Amino acid sequence: MAKTSDNTTPPNGVRRYRKGRTLCDTIYGRTRYGKDLLTGEWVIIKESKKWNVQEKISTRGFQVAEDLSQEINLHKLLTSFPDCSPHIVKLIDVCQDPSYIYVITEFCEAGDFFTFLQRNHPVYASNTDPKDSQIDLQSWWLVVQGLFRQLVKGVSWMHSKRVCHRDISLENVLIHAKGLVKIIDFGVSKKYKETNENFRTKKGFVGKQGYCAPEVFADKEYDGRAADVYSCGVILFILLTGAPPYQVPSNTDSGFRLLMEGRVEEILKAWKRPAPPEALEVLNAIFRPEDSRIKMKDLLRLPYFCSSPEPASSPLLEKAESNSEILKSQDAAKPKEVMSIETPPPRTVSRSSADG
Repeated sequence: MAKTSDNTTPPNGVRRYRKGRTLCDTIYGRTRYGKDLLTGEWVIIKESKKWNVQEKISTRGFQVAEDLSQEINLHKLLTSFPDCSPHIVKLIDVCQDPSYIYVITEFCEAGDFFTFLQRNHPVYASNTDPKDSQIDLQSWWLVVQGLFRQLVKGVSWMHSKRVCHRDISLENVLIHAKGLVKIIDFGVSKKYKETNENFRTKKGFVGKQGYCAPEVFADKEYDGRAADVYSCGVILFILLTGAPPYQVPSNTDSGFRLLMEGRVEEILKAWKRPAPPEALEVLNAIFRPEDSRIKMKDLLRLPYFCSSPEPASSPLLEKAESNSEILKSQDAAKPKEVMSIETPPPRTVSRSSADG
């Protein structure tokens, strides 16, 4: 084993990393900031309780589908490809102690999409700081366009390796330096055999209710690629409007029915939250039944992905990066709840009345 300059053995395994404050709870444990004592770099530590992992029981006591061993193996596989997408988060290390398994990944300065949205979307910024009430909506649209296009390119690359994520959400997409998007959390991702040409997937709910495709929610067999495309569409909708489009992806939800009828623009007009025409085209192409939903290769050919170069950075992203040192030193924050962004108030839109 290599020695350090003072002839001592460098720390390895669990001893190599110093735990920092908790970022959020996870199914099997929590995610923390951490410090790599060997390199001096900040990292993210995902710690999972061994017993919960082995029994597939969440820390809240529910049976879950997430398979940590599969997650680690798929993450290793994806990052082993010579042409690995820059939008896959870097896996640094996997280690364990008697009680926990630790997955160490690169630190992303601007946090996840959820945090970035709540801190910077014009709707929330104007509510929290009067000085930010005049945020340029056009600038926000450009930021969203750049972030979303990177996300789709990353997911498309995964599909090219016959892997579907199946749990794409605001919380599972991070922003690295200069606005570089990174996809994380492969706990329910699936590698498809070459013989399964259409990526057919056995029925069974996975992911998050607010992001999953209607065919997944309805417990039907589905195409894993189409389900990922749908989840990306939900993310684009939330990034543009600051709110989820509905409560559940089912015909029992009036908001969902409006979307599937191609009435996205009507919803946004009612909400008084405009969006660029090219983005509306994307949403209307995605929010469709599986058999008529746009394919990934065709999605990437739409004007929204070709109309202008991706913005390398923006004042919003630079501000988010500058806050990272403050975030690492703050006391533990309350865990984020999935899909806790509020829908527009009734005076702006009523989903039941909008359905007419």
